[in-house]
Amino acid sequence: EFIIPLDADDYFTKRAMEVYVYNHRMHNQAYSYSGHYMLDHSTGQAMHSRPQDYDQSIYREFNIHPVTAFVPTEVAREVGGFHEDAPGWEDWSFFLRLAMHGYCGHYVRGPVFVYNQLSGVNHFTDIRLGNDLMEQVRNLFRNEKGEIPMAGCGCGGAAAKAKTALQ
Repeated sequence: EFIIPLDADDYFTKRAMEVYVYNHRMHNQAYSYSGHYMLDHSTGQAMHSRPQDYDQSIYREFNIHPVTAFVPTEVAREVGGFHEDAPGWEDWSFFLRLAMHGYCGHYVRGPVFVYNQLSGVNHFTDIRLGNDLMEQVRNLFRNEKGEIPMAGCGCGGAAAKAKTALQ
């Protein structure tokens, strides 16, 4: 009933599913996202990264959280899943399309996964190309006025399914 995208070089914490299922039922947004650990390979230290709270207006400019989120499968299908023709930032284009359809996210306490930023091929390409690449993604979604239209939050967020899954 839910998908949780995860980059191939990242991995879940032991309680990731529990965190997502338990916390998703506590709010009424369409999907949940959380923080993550980043490993400093030179020291072996894990640093906690917490994304900012959800704000649709920020999504027009850049992605506010990683690809790993707890998303109802039917919602992902409704917006067409991942945009396979995106020039980069495929996760951002997915969450941007969710926002455009009124499917908003909610930050839940984590972290739920370990982000391996040293081996992510697309990560370094996306960062290196920076604003030029982000502008290409924005252009995919702009209307005739040059704006990225948002449907607003309040979609009723599949919390009932999370409650059923929790049982």
